[in-house]
Amino acid sequence: MDELKSKSGYSFVFSSRDVDTQKTINVDSDNQPIGQVVNQIVAGQGLAYTIEGKTIILRKASALSAQQQADKRISGVVKDADGEPVIGANIVVKGTTNGTITDMDGKFVMDVPAGAVLRISYIGYSEKEIPVGNQTSLSISLAEDSKALDEVVVIGYGTARKIDLTGSTSSLGGDKLRVKSSPQLSTQMQGQMAGVQITRTSGDPSAGSSIRVRGVTTLSKNDPLVIVDGVPGSLTDIAPEDVKDIQVLKDAASAAIYGSRAAAGVILVTTNRAKDKEFHLSYNMEYGIDKATAVPKFANAVQWMQGYNELVYNDGASSPYSSYSEDFINSYMQNRLSDPDRYPDTDFMSLGLKNHTNHQRHSLSLTGGTEKLKTNFSLNYYDADALYKNKSYERINVRSNNDYQINNWIHANVDVNLMYGKSLAPHNQEGSSMKDLMFRSPIYNVYWSDGRYADGKDGDNPIALNELGGQIKTENFKVGGKFQLDITPIKNLVLTAIAAPTYTFTKGKDHRTRYELYRITGETIPGTTAASTSVAETRNDTRSLTMQFYANYNFKIDRHSVGVMAGYEDYSYEWENEGASRLNYNLNNFPYLNLGPEDFQFNSGSAGHNAYRSVFGRIMYSWADRYMLQANVRSDGSSRFASGHRW
Repeated sequence: MDELKSKSGYSFVFSSRDVDTQKTINVDSDNQPIGQVVNQIVAGQGLAYTIEGKTIILRKASALSAQQQADKRISGVVKDADGEPVIGANIVVKGTTNGTITDMDGKFVMDVPAGAVLRISYIGYSEKEIPVGNQTSLSISLAEDSKALDEVVVIGYGTARKIDLTGSTSSLGGDKLRVKSSPQLSTQMQGQMAGVQITRTSGDPSAGSSIRVRGVTTLSKNDPLVIVDGVPGSLTDIAPEDVKDIQVLKDAASAAIYGSRAAAGVILVTTNRAKDKEFHLSYNMEYGIDKATAVPKFANAVQWMQGYNELVYNDGASSPYSSYSEDFINSYMQNRLSDPDRYPDTDFMSLGLKNHTNHQRHSLSLTGGTEKLKTNFSLNYYDADALYKNKSYERINVRSNNDYQINNWIHANVDVNLMYGKSLAPHNQEGSSMKDLMFRSPIYNVYWSDGRYADGKDGDNPIALNELGGQIKTENFKVGGKFQLDITPIKNLVLTAIAAPTYTFTKGKDHRTRYELYRITGETIPGTTAASTSVAETRNDTRSLTMQFYANYNFKIDRHSVGVMAGYEDYSYEWENEGASRLNYNLNNFPYLNLGPEDFQFNSGSAGHNAYRSVFGRIMYSWADRYMLQANVRSDGSSRFASGHRW
């Protein structure tokens, strides 16, 4: 066997009690298949073998026969409650990976060990376990899982049973959203939905996250379309506590009903509503301490000078010490002990960042109702500070969802939502305060040894800019509503009319103050970004109105289920921006436009509008909850195109 292993690469596994290893056997192995060679080895010895990969397993023929006898072949058929065969049902021996599936007639054949228990499962049916026992032929009946079959999910312009969907979707319940603590709904979705890539681009508490459903598919906008309770909306305006569930339509078949706007996918958000005869009052309070998990380490002054010398030398300088001499670098830290002003070693990041910060969240919810009237009211407050000074975010959300059952065939929804947000931020030079701290060289001082602000590099001191350079204040107000009327004139036909107005108002004040820095000689110079004090204010208004009219008709004949939807949508959007500013203020502490000199006043303004109109339809067909067909059609007309070319 050793010789055969060396020539063929096959290994032998056996028990010394079964095989006489001292016996010499002559075999003819030239150009013979491995099976024929092993047959010569075991001939006359009462042995049997099996080959698994490159391993030959030898055992007594009686032991192998007992194992073969332990497995028996069974057959069976799987049917539903109506006696129809279930095609593609999974049959697995419990506790193993041994299994098979039923054929077109619902039949199967498989080998099972003694005492086996079969586990039978199929989508839309309750799982079933059957002990095989002494049976060799089985007749199995599966019962429909009514809960799985009847689970309803939100789709475009209506709802559908989850089992009837043919496209690719992901869903997330509101209870899972509340596992994380973040002010933004988009951030709390991160890592919880398969096929949905969510990236947090900033630690700013007022900033949302980048969402990609199908990756980057265009050179322009790749953000998915967001639909809140049936109308276009935004994730940044929704409190996570108000969300019942989220559905993401990922493939073209699912999102087609929304037209070209859904090229990057669709996110459907459903907010909480009251249930019949259920009264509930809840209050939740959260206080958290936030700390950076990791802060990058930056080079000290000596390391920075060495790196800068190398950069210059690689760029063509004649000497590796062309910018900072070797003696200057070697004696730098020793000289710093006696003269820290002339030999600075500044870690801007540690000076600019807080050790920790905090946030608080308060949520009040009141829900209840009767058969005729149901109301869900929520009030949410969030407040957080950033990890650097003079940066904060505050938000208040109010939402009231009301359901009215006027009579047996008329139902109305009246929803109102309010949002107020306020953010404060310091000025910066590199696009963000974090970049200001990261991009500064450690060879410049922030403070002189007597506590005065140092001039940095010719007035470039990011710490002074943050603390003395003024502040940007932004306030956002939003009022939205949805009025929906559902009429059921005949059985299975629902006519829906929706009017959803939204108004936003943004107020901004940019107060930039002049501040003084000190050179080492005591001379003062202004900060680089604030040679004079200025005030700029903006007022931005938007108004939008979504109108929808659509009909859903669903019926079932025997095992055939059909759903038909047709509708019309009208959307209009208007915006207007105004701005005013004044420069060269004499006073730093009064940020009001009327106090600035009239000779340095400026103003600006702009406005615009756009609209679209759409017609759409969908048909869904299902036979026996097993074979599904769905088709969508939509045509959009946009005011962005010239007349005659809008559809």
